[in-house]
Amino acid sequence: MSSDTSDPVLAAAIARIAADFDAAMPGRIHDLRDALDRARTGGRDALAALVDGLHRLAGNAGTFGHAEVSARARE
Repeated sequence: MSSDTSDPVLAAAIARIAADFDAAMPGRIHDLRDALDRARTGGRDALAALVDGLHRLAGNAGTFGHAEVSARARE
């Protein structure tokens, strides 16, 4: 993620948010895998959770500079 700002406070805040996003990625992946497993057994709520989680991941990953992750989530 690139920050085109000369405000060091804003740049630091954006960097912290991006780091928090990266740190939370293993949990997101776990939740998506869990929803996928449940959706495979016919869980409609799990399918909705999977679709929603992938949609959010596609948008958020792109925002934080992870274009490949975003593209894969959209697929």
